[in-house]
Amino acid sequence: MDGESEFKFRGQVWVVIWLLFMLGLHVVVGGIWIARSPHTGGVIYLLISIPLTIFCAGLVLRGRSDIVIDEHFISRRIFGRVWQKFEWSNIELVTAFPIPNQYGKAAIRGVNIFPKVKPKYRMTPSGKMDFTDQLENNSELIRLINVYAHKNNILIKTRNSMFDKLMSANNI
Repeated sequence: MDGESEFKFRGQVWVVIWLLFMLGLHVVVGGIWIARSPHTGGVIYLLISIPLTIFCAGLVLRGRSDIVIDEHFISRRIFGRVWQKFEWSNIELVTAFPIPNQYGKAAIRGVNIFPKVKPKYRMTPSGKMDFTDQLENNSELIRLINVYAHKNNILIKTRNSMFDKLMSANNI
């Protein structure tokens, strides 16, 4: 287990293409609105739609950022830049749970990694790292998380359905 292992989500480039398309669409619609109406409606539309589109794209990219694991850290990267990083010694809990699809069947698995000490800058109140198992080579990622969790005495909890209580487990 020397070196780092990187696990990639597919589709980051498509999110950027979608963002650029949506921004262009908003600029065109806002520009037409401004040209046809002397009122400030088009400007207000642009001031709301562009930041909202960027925010939504950021959330999607956050959820689809790559995961990198080595003996010391687990981190998240977007386009090669680390934006979230936990030392294994700073992790107190790993949880895994099913995420149902539109038919109520468990389609994918969600994973949360909770730090002992919350980062100064964080996107969630708990400071957790969260992701789904929709990655390339997902089984190796899960294996490595289990190995490092056992090696660092990290508590693992899972649930079998969205409504079950989290229960202690040996592996996620």
